Amino acid sequence: MPVLVGERVHIRPHRREELAKLVKLRNRGVNQWGWRRRFYSLEEIEAEFERNGLIDPERHVVLAIVDKNTQDYLGAVEYFNINWFDATVSLSMYLLGEDRLGKGIGSEATRLIVSHLMGDFPFVRIEAETTPDNQAARRVLEKNGFKLEGTKRMAAWAEGRWCDLCLYALTRPDWERLREGEE
Repeated sequence: MPVLVGERVHIRPHRREELAKLVKLRNRGVNQWGWRRRFYSLEEIEAEFERNGLIDPERHVVLAIVDKNTQDYLGAVEYFNINWFDATVSLSMYLLGEDRLGKGIGSEATRLIVSHLMGDFPFVRIEAETTPDNQAARRVLEKNGFKLEGTKRMAAWAEGRWCDLCLYALTRPDWERLREGEE
């Protein structure tokens, strides 16, 4: 797995000392964007880390987002629901600390992982979900070319209630047009 290098962040495989922070992030329920439907123990994550370093290209890949200069752990990005036949994949992101929201970290990390998935793999579609009230996550997705495709009503149980989820997707043609506009 290559290290993805941005202006302010790197995306790279996790290190053992970051696993407790990852468990805390994944167990929050609602993420920067994306959705986890189960809780994870540190023991489960450590066992998976021992098996595959949290990188299983047939099922899911969980990578660390770190500060480019300090290597401080900022969060994680995960791609999963990998479907090689239909060339689709789902994406989720978790950021550590409310003080990091709104600073462009999520946007840059999204841009890096999308470029990796579209540039290095034959995916034609990337999906992401977030709650309707998560305006910051919705802006990050839209800024990176994702289009709202609809709302999945009562799609997830969180914080003692059923929540709707907004389904976003980025297709290869949309990504190529967006990329051409940047060059």
